[in-house]
Amino acid sequence: VPLLVDMGPPGKRCQGHGVAVVVPLLLTAAVAAWLALATAKAPLLPRRLRGVRAPRVRGLAARAVGDGAKAPWELVSSPVYSVSTRDAEHRGNMNIATYVSAASLAKTPDAKKCYSVALFKDTKTHLNAKRDGEILLQLLARRHSPLVTLLGKQSGKDIDKVETLNNQGFQIEWRGDLPYINSCLAVARLTNIGWLDAGDHELGLFKVEEWFSPSHSSSSPAEDDDEGSTGLAAGSAAGSEVLDTAYLKEAGFL
Repeated sequence: VPLLVDMGPPGKRCQGHGVAVVVPLLLTAAVAAWLALATAKAPLLPRRLRGVRAPRVRGLAARAVGDGAKAPWELVSSPVYSVSTRDAEHRGNMNIATYVSAASLAKTPDAKKCYSVALFKDTKTHLNAKRDGEILLQLLARRHSPLVTLLGKQSGKDIDKVETLNNQGFQIEWRGDLPYINSCLAVARLTNIGWLDAGDHELGLFKVEEWFSPSHSSSSPAEDDDEGSTGLAAGSAAGSEVLDTAYLKEAGFL
């Protein structure tokens, strides 16, 4: 399209092609835009995204594995328990359990008291508990630390642990047809109310039906009104400290 451009004295005009004027204007605009981009402090992003930085994933991962920091679960010590179960022929079996936690210990009489117990999959204890739904949870004392090898590092599929305990001089008693070590600090009879897959373990939620210890008569959860009770009160006759994972590590069992 022809474009009128003032090329001479007033009153005289000449016709020229628009390209002769438009191209320099476009070049000037392009240079200005390039300079604006080169000197801009913020990227051309929506206002709400300006100044937002990506998370430093590599830095966090490196610090977690590279500076010697301990994982949260390595900073605490856990009580050591033994789970007692029975097979289809009512033969008893025991293990070592440290993935155990009180899940609900409400004081009101009608409220359920519950424990969560994680069992290694396909062990005899796990198979028995899954089939039967009832276990005895035994709280161990430090003097039971030598039993970790028998109860925790050998399989009940290969050895009769209850008979071995008897042969080693530990007094075994029975609650119904579930065995327990008479010298343990406390025992809780639990019934299963649900299972949850947890990788190489399966997490069971259990209801406390009753608890007892060598120097106390049995108690149902509703009768347990001791303000300091945790559901597994240590019997005074035991006279020993609770066995925990820190002690086992110091003694070389873990």
